[in-house]
Amino acid sequence: MKRHGVLFLTAGFLLAADAPAPRTDHDKIQGVWKITVEVENGKEAPAARNEKVRIRFTADKMIVTDGDEKHECAYKLDPSRKPSTIEVTPDDGPNKGKKALGIYQLSGDTLTICLALGNGKDRPSDFTAKADSGRVRLTLERIKP
Repeated sequence: MKRHGVLFLTAGFLLAADAPAPRTDHDKIQGVWKITVEVENGKEAPAARNEKVRIRFTADKMIVTDGDEKHECAYKLDPSRKPSTIEVTPDDGPNKGKKALGIYQLSGDTLTICLALGNGKDRPSDFTAKADSGRVRLTLERIKP
């Protein structure tokens, strides 16, 4: 009888060792997303524009594709902060190298990001992008493969 107990105990340890590590926000954010709502300084972007734009998160890049245009940004997440924070740094264009500070909320296949527009702007503390706030709020939905 003792041998069976040892076998079950050993099997339990083996199963526990093979259990995947919990997925982090960094893991969960990776993939392709579409914009469902974009509000910049209180103005909502047209749905037709949002339909064309895709945002792909890789391990270290956020790649925004709008028709033939493609822009890459480095990004960093800090889910330990409340609210969770994101930092986006464009690799090209007029804002190349200028950090945009923001916050994000990841819930299943919905990602909400609120960014301060412009280098040196304070990080948002909430998910609003009212008129003259200098903010953009994106609500994204994951595109499933």
